Amino acid sequence: MEKPEDAEATVEFAKKTYGGLHLAFNNAGIVGAEKHVDGLTPEEWNSVININLNGVFYAMHYQIPAILASGGGAIVNTSSIAGFIGIENLSHYCASKHGVAGLTKAASIEFGCKGIRINSLHPGYILTPLIAQWTDTELKDTLIGLHPCGRLGEPKEIAEVACFLLSDKASFMSGSQVVVDGGFLTV
Repeated sequence: MEKPEDAEATVEFAKKTYGGLHLAFNNAGIVGAEKHVDGLTPEEWNSVININLNGVFYAMHYQIPAILASGGGAIVNTSSIAGFIGIENLSHYCASKHGVAGLTKAASIEFGCKGIRINSLHPGYILTPLIAQWTDTELKDTLIGLHPCGRLGEPKEIAEVACFLLSDKASFMSGSQVVVDGGFLTV
C-alpha cells in the first residue's frame, strides 16, 4: 500500500465487514528498475521502498491495534530471498525486503506477549503472471537452474505456507523467517 490512508481503509473495511480483524497477510511488492545504485534515481528508490517496506509498515500500523482489539491473531509479511542476500542491480528491492524482515522481527518482539504472532515469508522465484509472460527462454532456464529442486515455485505453494503461519498450527512461531525457495539459498 502506497499510502497510510489505504491501509487504514482496508482495516476499517475488515472491521465493518467481519466484526474485527484477527489475521493479516501483507503481500504487496514491486521489483522496480534494474540499475546499479549510482544509476537509480531518488524517485526509483523511493517507489520501491514506499511500496515494499513502507506499505508493510502502514498496514501493520493499522492492523495491530485492530488485532489487539479483536483479542489477538497473526500477521504474515512477505519478504523475499532478497531479504537475505544481495542481487546485482536490485539494491532498492533488496534493501526493502531486508527491511521487511527486520520490521517483522522487531514487531514480533513488541507484540508477541500481547497475543499477536508476526512472521515473514521469503519466497524464491515464483511462477507468477509476471514471470510467466517472459518470452526469454534462456532467462527462465537460468532462473530454474538457481533452484536445486529444478523448477520455479507455484503461487499456491506460497499461499499454503502463509495459511499455515496464520493458523493455530503455527501457534509457537513468532519472529520466524520462513524460506520457501526450492533450495535457492542453499546453493
